[in-house]
Amino acid sequence: MPADPQPFRIDFEPAQNSSDVVPPAPLDYGEQARLRAAAWRAKTVYPGPVGECVSRWLRDWAECGFRFGGASFTEAVINDVMSRR
Repeated sequence: MPADPQPFRIDFEPAQNSSDVVPPAPLDYGEQARLRAAAWRAKTVYPGPVGECVSRWLRDWAECGFRFGGASFTEAVINDVMSRR
């Protein structure tokens, strides 16, 4: 009988400085509205499974009601979705 495989391991490095760590903060109404608008629009901008995935991610983020970590990637996605025709 073959030996059990080694368990999967994830190496994690903590943040190196305090600017990398952002505590959760509540989203205000305007931020939640913008996320919901981008979520609705994502299905039109990116038809198919990609648009559905982006839409669900943005909608869930808005429903959660908190900003976690740096928002630069999320802001980039929102700006991209909202700027496309």
